[in-house]
Amino acid sequence: MPDTITQNSDKRVVYPYVKQLRNITQNKKLKGTKVLFGSKYYNCWSFTAFAFNWRKELEWMSEYNMENCLRKFSEPVEVPQNGDIVVFRVRTGLAHTAILIDVDKRAVLHKPGGRALELNTIEGAKEIYDNTDSITFRRAKKVA
Repeated sequence: MPDTITQNSDKRVVYPYVKQLRNITQNKKLKGTKVLFGSKYYNCWSFTAFAFNWRKELEWMSEYNMENCLRKFSEPVEVPQNGDIVVFRVRTGLAHTAILIDVDKRAVLHKPGGRALELNTIEGAKEIYDNTDSITFRRAKKVA
């Protein structure tokens, strides 16, 4: 893994972090590059929900559905750790979600809208969503 993180959607760079995320979430569906890097049309909320097994398929997901998932399946945390959800909000609601993959480098995996799945930093993702008013962290609840 590189010493510094820059925005990158090259699957050869991103995929090792996907494998790391698979180990964190225990989601065996996070294995094939065809699903994540193919022509499938999905957004950040769907990627986050799929990674944590809240949704069975990658698809375009609504803000309403993601807000419900966040309320039901996660809880706010003050001190983030690898595998936590980074929540970007604007005054009008939810703007974006990403998954923290390296807390020390502030690296995230995320799917910016119609763009490719990418590795970036929290700050780099915030540049994409430059109208962000707040960034908070949530941790997926343990499923019994």
